[in-house]
Amino acid sequence: MYKLEQLSMAWNYDNDAFLSIAKSTDSVLEDFFSMQSWEFIRHCFDDIYNEVDTEHEHKRIEFTPKFANIYVNDNKSQMQKHECLKAFITLCDLMMIGANDDHHSVRYEPWWQDFTQTLYLLRCKIEVQEQLLEGSVDV
Repeated sequence: MYKLEQLSMAWNYDNDAFLSIAKSTDSVLEDFFSMQSWEFIRHCFDDIYNEVDTEHEHKRIEFTPKFANIYVNDNKSQMQKHECLKAFITLCDLMMIGANDDHHSVRYEPWWQDFTQTLYLLRCKIEVQEQLLEGSVDV
């Protein structure tokens, strides 16, 4: 079974401890996609789009041609790279919707516009990759 199918994420409307809460049978993915602050997103969104190894505080991603190795502290999980990028899109969409619903001040930060543009480009990149895999795009 694919790990993306075992991962769910939700915006946390209940308290200030976490912005997003992830649930998974894989504890590393659950910890990784549960965001306590905007800092990982702010520092890493561009590297993730470019599939460059990145880290912030206790979370990191290392990319190989086919996989993304995801770390929380020294604990590791691995996803297909395509799955990881789709999970990151889901997380970022969730964070944007939550920020808008909560009228969060992060929307006025200087990096926010770049973040939203990069998220759009990542979504397009994934869509093209999927079309190429399906053979529905001529190269």
